[in-house]
Amino acid sequence: MENSVLFNIQNKYSKLSKSEKIAADYILNYKKDYENLSISKMSEKSNISQPTIIRFARALGYKGFKELKYALIQSQSANNKRQLNPMGGLQLTGNEKVEDIPAKVTVTITSLLENALKSISVTDYCKLIDILKNAKSITIFAIENSAATAIDLNVKLSYLGLNCTYNTDPYLQKVNAANLKKGDVAIGISYSGCSSITVENLKTAKKSEATTIALTNFNKSHINKYADITIYSSSAQYFYGNTIFSRTTQLAIIDMIYIGLLTSDYNKYTKKLDKNKELILNLDNNLGQQSEKM
Repeated sequence: MENSVLFNIQNKYSKLSKSEKIAADYILNYKKDYENLSISKMSEKSNISQPTIIRFARALGYKGFKELKYALIQSQSANNKRQLNPMGGLQLTGNEKVEDIPAKVTVTITSLLENALKSISVTDYCKLIDILKNAKSITIFAIENSAATAIDLNVKLSYLGLNCTYNTDPYLQKVNAANLKKGDVAIGISYSGCSSITVENLKTAKKSEATTIALTNFNKSHINKYADITIYSSSAQYFYGNTIFSRTTQLAIIDMIYIGLLTSDYNKYTKKLDKNKELILNLDNNLGQQSEKM
């Protein structure tokens, strides 16, 4: 797992003032040992005042610059000891027994889900539920690793009776984005927030006056520019960027959306679920009867 202080900066980035964001950028792009970090050099090179840097540190929850610097040094030291373990929170030495892996993975996932909960704005989450309830149509945009999450969201919203669409074909996604209009909702799912196809589709949807939603991992990402509401799944980066654990928190967000909608109008949505369940059971029975005749 990366420097926890940097995660904190990324999470709070959107809430910082313009000058505080300059300080944040300086820290995020700082490549040297934090022992060499000084408030005077930071002030000079970033062209912001020392009081601004102190306010920035306090915005992160520290008493001042010295406490921020100490936290950066501690996190950097911990990272060096882990040698930037590519499994993130899952500590592997190569000497583990196979039978211990289920417990290790479970502990890691639990930690990631707790991190996700801290990253979610309850206000934005409630707005999202209200927007989806009143949407004329919902179109989902996602590719590659996020496609599985998009499929899961599409299935769940469809079972609730919402007018939802997801095409795996990136060309059809572009067409769908261009055809949206006011009253429609576009949801872009991208772990990194930098997937060019998904970002471009959300940008197109916004130009079409659709309400845009982004499900991503970082505050400071391209997709946020075109989102009316952003739901953050976490603040951590996992195994080789996004291949193993990223989907865990994404799917948790999908379940939160599903249960949130169900709870918001329980009678309405349970009737839809019962109706769709009956349709599926009838389909299964018909298929079973056809196979018996063959």
